[in-house]
Amino acid sequence: MIFENLDRIVFAGDSVTDMGSTNPVGEGLFEGLGKSYVRVIENMLVSWYPELNIRVTNSGISGNTSRDLLNRFERDVLALKPNWVSICIGINDVWRQFDCPAIPECAVQPAEYCENLEKMLTALQGTVKGIFLLTPYYMEPNREDPMRKKMDEYCAICRELAAYQEGSDCELELACWPVPEDAQMSPAYFKASMYWSINENSAVKDAAALFINFFTNDKDCFDIVGIDRAMPISSEMLAYITPNLDETSQKVAAYLEYLGQEGKTTPIMPPDASASGEVEALMGEYFEAVQYGQVDDLTAWAQEFMDEANAILKKAAQTAE
Repeated sequence: MIFENLDRIVFAGDSVTDMGSTNPVGEGLFEGLGKSYVRVIENMLVSWYPELNIRVTNSGISGNTSRDLLNRFERDVLALKPNWVSICIGINDVWRQFDCPAIPECAVQPAEYCENLEKMLTALQGTVKGIFLLTPYYMEPNREDPMRKKMDEYCAICRELAAYQEGSDCELELACWPVPEDAQMSPAYFKASMYWSINENSAVKDAAALFINFFTNDKDCFDIVGIDRAMPISSEMLAYITPNLDETSQKVAAYLEYLGQEGKTTPIMPPDASASGEVEALMGEYFEAVQYGQVDDLTAWAQEFMDEANAILKKAAQTAE
């Protein structure tokens, strides 16, 4: 466990981090911390390490670019005197290039993005125990999609660990979720970055199978494409290419090898049930009533929510059938 009692972790970023948190800084009870991964992490820490009092703070603001975050970094991060800092920023730097092309000054180009990150990391130098630098993401499987290609440039900047280590004076490493020794399951799971399939009606199934095998299990292929299409799923191919990878990619390979050990991961969770979004919205309504002191009998109120939520899920299941 890397965190200690009374440590403070500040999560800085955009809407991915924010998700309804109190702005500019949110923490504590109710909705102050928001509904993002920050809330998930706090819940995990409290559940698995109840003996530790770890202060979790959300400094994410929806719509922020790296330029915006840098401008408020002193007030919303440094002034909070954190022990650990997580930075997840970049999607809006790219997005403004596509949703506001007529206003180029709204966007943040790669050179400025890199400079902004370096300034933030330098500002943290010698003041924190560690930094978590998260790559921004855009969920588009087509690597040739213009916005996906542009986003990959920004992700590559984040992966320059050596430069950030020098700027932050902290050793940045890939790490798994914190898990107590007696945990029954791991919060980590493998998820493929791309999938191969053969159409049932294909007239060239054998040729398609050979093609897929070439891309997943052939050394000649990895000599050509390297890890441009992600790390190989084959442990044999991973071992083959690792010695020729750069330092950063070798760390990724070592991390995947670590996760491949027995008990380090769990099967990927199934997708959310149909109408789960409707149930989540309903929960927000019920929770708001509690916050505003409009509920006298909490047990009855909770049961009423469960009954209504189950009715929504049942109706959705029947519709799907």
